[in-house]
Amino acid sequence: KVLAILHKDAIFGEMALISELPRMATVTALEDVSLLVISRKVINEVSSQFPSVKQTIHKLYRMRLLENLMSTSPIFEPLDPDAKRQLIRKFQVRRLPPRMRILEEGQTADGLYIVLDGKIEVSVKHGGKRKVVAHLEAGGIFGEISLLDRKAVSASIKTAKKTTVFRLPRKSFTEVASAFPTVLSHVQSLAAQRLSENRQEIASQPSASDASRLLLY
Repeated sequence: KVLAILHKDAIFGEMALISELPRMATVTALEDVSLLVISRKVINEVSSQFPSVKQTIHKLYRMRLLENLMSTSPIFEPLDPDAKRQLIRKFQVRRLPPRMRILEEGQTADGLYIVLDGKIEVSVKHGGKRKVVAHLEAGGIFGEISLLDRKAVSASIKTAKKTTVFRLPRKSFTEVASAFPTVLSHVQSLAAQRLSENRQEIASQPSASDASRLLLY
């Protein structure tokens, strides 16, 4: 799937540079092009002398994350460009450090979260210890079941590494659900799918204590 067409003065490579993760997309020249390539080493040296360079690269990085999300996420894909811009303003971008707890088991979700980059760990209390039951990466969504059902989450969610999330506060979620029916429809479908998967997982558990637990997050 083509995510974007880049023209003169466009910049690319900043996402892998900042996240230090493998590239998530392939860039192909459609015709003869001339490129200016700046190595990671040079970027780091220049950024240490001129902090504004680092700030600009991070801004480009966040913009590219949002552009990719709007192009690939089922939440945004059906919307026209104007509706996407309206919806994007409702969200908050949060850059989180490793092992930061976002939602605590027994807490009501404070918003809808979409993972932009990094990795999220989902865990539950099990036999006096914490058991990791799932991981969410770029494009992953959580908090929707708690928002829709107004119930507490039954799993704790924290970052497994440096992670960027897109957060739609609870109050804004209600506004979005009213203004963008297609977004609400997708979130409801996602919640139903996750509940179905959780029920199937529970049914396969031999332990009675596990079989009584439905994961809501």
